[in-house]
Amino acid sequence: MFRYLVVVGILASLSAQNYLIKFSRYRDGLSHANVTTVRSAENGLIWIGTESSLNQFDSKDYYRIGLEAGLTDDYISALAIDDNGNIWIGTHNGLNLHQRNNHHILKYLSSDNANSLTNNSIQTIYIALDGSAWIGTERGLNHWTNDGFERFIAKPDLGFTLRNDDILSLIQIDSNTLLIGTNGGGLELMDIKNYRFHRISGISAKKITDLEASRDGGIWISSAENGLFHYSPKSDSFQAIKDNVFKSYRLTSVTEDEFGYLWVGTEFSGLVSYHKQSGKIKNYQFQADNLNSISSNEIHDITTDPAGNVWIATSNGLSKIHRKEHLFKHYMISHSSKS
Repeated sequence: MFRYLVVVGILASLSAQNYLIKFSRYRDGLSHANVTTVRSAENGLIWIGTESSLNQFDSKDYYRIGLEAGLTDDYISALAIDDNGNIWIGTHNGLNLHQRNNHHILKYLSSDNANSLTNNSIQTIYIALDGSAWIGTERGLNHWTNDGFERFIAKPDLGFTLRNDDILSLIQIDSNTLLIGTNGGGLELMDIKNYRFHRISGISAKKITDLEASRDGGIWISSAENGLFHYSPKSDSFQAIKDNVFKSYRLTSVTEDEFGYLWVGTEFSGLVSYHKQSGKIKNYQFQADNLNSISSNEIHDITTDPAGNVWIATSNGLSKIHRKEHLFKHYMISHSSKS
């Protein structure tokens, strides 16, 4: 069962389009089983990207925003929440900004305009320390400010430019340094002030699937073919983590909780937990005869909420691990909207 809340707005913004936004409320589940990304807001809301629309979950009801609500596309590929609680929504066809204060949505699409996106296939979004947004696409890095977009395209023949512009992951090391994970080109560093790039040679991985801050000031790096790494900006050094374990998996995502656990998602082998202090490793895999097992072995994204629980986006719904018991609770597709 659901009902609609319709809000109409007329907005003007550089390289942004006008919109009509419509929320639909459901009590009985997600809009699609394939959960592509998940983020937790400070107010306790869980934002869930799926193959068919964005879902907001408030612990009781699901609210959906999709193509019919004004988004540029139904397939949600990336999410980020800024300091004002606004939701940045990346899709396979453009970027959207859901404004918290008025529920307006701004839509950004690639065009011939130099202040627009380089490409409409959004793969990652990172909110910078100054409140601006970095957007990685299948072809190009984009920096959003109130003045529009700055574009960065690979020009390998020129020195100090981006060498690979298929961007999968982003994180800021300090106010002037952006770390960039690419699909096939490894890691690159950007000097933000001087617009200069250089490739990092201290890591063998070429497909960098996730970059996440560690609690010691470093950065966790997951790769599709070479395992898990920790990068220390202070010493500019890399450490391979449990090479004999993680190198055997195709890693998709990583996050660190407040209890000293690393949670690592894999492409086909479930979820792996690693306790840093004890060195203990556990692999959680789907078991058809066990309702308390993870809902799928195909992990797309991981995040933690303010209470310390871990949320896992999978190809068969959303799973939550309780912070103490490490038991799974599942959030699945609505029977009334199954596609």
